[in-house]
Amino acid sequence: MSKMESQGSQAEGQEGEHAEAVRTGWTELQRQLWELGVVFRQRKHVPRVSEPCAGLSPWKTWVEESVSCHQDLPGTCGHVATNVYDFDKQLQPYWSQIGSGVAHVGPQKGDIEKVPLSSLEDSEGLISGPPCQPFSFCGLRKGSADFRAMPFEVVIRWIIELASRGCLLWFMLENSSNLYRDPFLLAMLAILEAACPYFHIEVRVNNCCEYAPISRERIFIRGLRRDCLPEGCRGPLPVVLLEVLGSGQCATLPGLLNWSLPPMNPNMLSINMRANLKLYKDMIKDMFPASSGEDEEILQGLGPSVACVELDRNPLKDGCPDVRLDEVSSLRTSGPALFVMSTGDCRKEWRQQKLHRLLSVEERFAVMGHPKAKAGLFGSPAAAKRAVGNGLHSLQMAAL
Repeated sequence: MSKMESQGSQAEGQEGEHAEAVRTGWTELQRQLWELGVVFRQRKHVPRVSEPCAGLSPWKTWVEESVSCHQDLPGTCGHVATNVYDFDKQLQPYWSQIGSGVAHVGPQKGDIEKVPLSSLEDSEGLISGPPCQPFSFCGLRKGSADFRAMPFEVVIRWIIELASRGCLLWFMLENSSNLYRDPFLLAMLAILEAACPYFHIEVRVNNCCEYAPISRERIFIRGLRRDCLPEGCRGPLPVVLLEVLGSGQCATLPGLLNWSLPPMNPNMLSINMRANLKLYKDMIKDMFPASSGEDEEILQGLGPSVACVELDRNPLKDGCPDVRLDEVSSLRTSGPALFVMSTGDCRKEWRQQKLHRLLSVEERFAVMGHPKAKAGLFGSPAAAKRAVGNGLHSLQMAAL
């Protein structure tokens, strides 16, 4: 084979790898969101949905991916902002650029505690992710004694108000899975069940890994008006399983990553992170012994191809997450420092590895089911990182 033929064959192989990554990554996720959006297209209607504590609005992402190019559906890409509020001022640039209606964002306009119930627009649904810090392991864990638990109570009032008008058909609240063990949950459920007896209400704990390459366990409180229940259904409420969507498998982490980004010099990291990285690398090498021939299998796509670790945590200490293969750890508003490495060439120098760097902000958006381009709609990468770390996966939300 001539040198030119060899280079051509190599280029074709790289294009093939890129096409395969795209197919199993964002393209697959788009396909799954599109299939779930059949309810919008068949009815030629996108419900108005209230979004207190809206964040990135996974609802908007789902609608955009489901009904784009359908001119017979209302609103911009079918989504009309309805009762959209969020206290975080760093979301202002984001909502000002994606707005399809009025979004109230920031401490002055976005504080739901100051919104009169009588001013709410009618809506068929409600989706909300109130602050989870009162219950999260990463927060103060003061429960109802934390002032940040108040927005949750306000959202409950919103549900009762909209339900009493007769317009609300369903709602879904999302929060830290630790809420499941907190008395605050029972108190909120008691209020909802007493005020909305015509709703079927249930609690479900679900891990995002069932729909995406990320481990993120959350609690969901779902309610559906009883006259909307499927015939003969007394619960639990239906859930769409991943196996009936697209290829039946979640978008892969390798498919969501940008493999064209250069490897990162470890010297660019802090001293502690460099030390942790060395420990993690030793662990990865132990997981894939050179003598087993697994390195070659991994490079051929027959085994896990990406290792993800948290560099801001020492792997030798108790409570530290293990090395994750083809999956990332749960995102947070202030971290973690996720580092991704290709496993098939883990014994090579960092310059020679296909993947050896921090997970980019754009990739964090993709992992959470939002287009990478939305990461550029914020005032800074730090603001975008905070927003996506506080978000809800679009496919998980749509399936539930």
